[in-house]
Amino acid sequence: MNKEDLEKYESALLNLESRLEKELSEIPDVPNFGDSAADPTGEEADEAVAADESMGIKDEIRARLDDVRFSLDKIKQGTYGICEKCDGPIEKEILEIVPESRLCKKDKLLA
Repeated sequence: MNKEDLEKYESALLNLESRLEKELSEIPDVPNFGDSAADPTGEEADEAVAADESMGIKDEIRARLDDVRFSLDKIKQGTYGICEKCDGPIEKEILEIVPESRLCKKDKLLA
């Protein structure tokens, strides 16, 4: 991969990192479930569902953010764009869509 491509992917990854950090910061913390053992209104059940959804979304964003940061480290180490499974190059069409990709097209299909 040439220097120009690496700079382009690094810029895309840095922008994605910033966007994901912003998204993560905008997700509200887990709501207060109150202190009532009996909840005739179902409000606490609704809060529990909302908390599960919020935590799930946060987990997904954190996982993607970890992948982005790992890819930025790979750029510094000179190993960016190399499939972690077969050590072949990751196709540009894959990196254009998901710059934090760790696998080539063939290995993504097999995963």
